[in-house]
Amino acid sequence: MSSVDIRTPPGLRDEARRTITNVKMKDVVFFEKYSQETGGEYSRFEVKLSAGGGNVNHYHRTYVESFFVKSGILGVELAGKTLKLSPGESAEVPIGSIHHFFNDSEEDCCFVGGCTPGHEGFEKGVYIIYGLANDGLTNEESVPSNIVHLCLVMVMSELYWTGLLSLAMPIVMGTWLELYELVVKRLIGGEAGGESSLGFRLDTEYIVLGG
Repeated sequence: MSSVDIRTPPGLRDEARRTITNVKMKDVVFFEKYSQETGGEYSRFEVKLSAGGGNVNHYHRTYVESFFVKSGILGVELAGKTLKLSPGESAEVPIGSIHHFFNDSEEDCCFVGGCTPGHEGFEKGVYIIYGLANDGLTNEESVPSNIVHLCLVMVMSELYWTGLLSLAMPIVMGTWLELYELVVKRLIGGEAGGESSLGFRLDTEYIVLGG
């Protein structure tokens, strides 16, 4: 039996797994460079966002997010201002700035996104959110419906939602170690890529790295 390095992202073990989809956000993400591949300098991914797709307001505490449009028109709500980015245009989201992206046009758009410095937790969080969304375990905005799933994603990826969800932050931060011990070490079982006892499909070995 061959051993698998649990720090190896899915797409480095199987090239096909660099690409993931989210039926609710209406997008396809291709991980061009994982943080591990750049020595932690950056994470980079290409996103094909269908008409009507997008995410909701959130912010990050330790990394800058960027967008560079290749085709179509990408909307970015940043610090209360709405940007409409055309091909060749870009935007950078400072640490702590509330933002979200969207496509309110009738055509698909394609953009290259990035995190600087690279963030393995962000990459894992994207995989988890997309898996949950495709399994029907999020709301229509791809926010996890289960508080345990929500806590795992928020702390692991440093992706913090705003509004009413922000009220959960004291609970999330105060109970993370207990949740990590309970959920990751005790409840998640089976083979990587299989179905966990939490009831959704995930890459077990990759999620174990969380935090």
